[in-house]
Amino acid sequence: MLASIAVLGACVSSTFAAEPPRPAVRFDVPAKGHFSLGVYDDAGTLIRSLAYAQPTAGGTESLEWNATTDLGLPAQPGAYSVRGVWFAQPPAITAKMKVGLSGDPPYVLDNGLGGWGGNLGPPMDVCSDGKVVFAAFGCVESHNETGLQLMDVNGTILRRYSSFFPW
Repeated sequence: MLASIAVLGACVSSTFAAEPPRPAVRFDVPAKGHFSLGVYDDAGTLIRSLAYAQPTAGGTESLEWNATTDLGLPAQPGAYSVRGVWFAQPPAITAKMKVGLSGDPPYVLDNGLGGWGGNLGPPMDVCSDGKVVFAAFGCVESHNETGLQLMDVNGTILRRYSSFFPW
């Protein structure tokens, strides 16, 4: 269950002296669960995350904002709003994926099975839509191993895209 958090006030900063202001952000959480809270500028851009899936007993809570961005830089003078979300269960992710059929043997066979990927290390990027997996390898020194591969979720290589650069 997701619900909005009722923020009891907005953070406003108008000028910064040597020590930036530390406004308190008060808000009501509907019940026991978890919440995330962020500070947004007048354009609606998230500039500071105050809480990520933080456990709560519910009720009125308060956090302090040190008037900096997520990068630790001072926020520009201006008006800011605070928005949050409450959820009964903490966020969870379930990953179920096998990238490539590696190992037996550790080199590529004529049928495309066996070793997979770059011959000088693991993939530098992997993405999937749940049906196929696309992997990119940063260093390949063989015509049998390609830098870009499309695989099914069982690890069978469906297509190899040549990225070999002859030295």
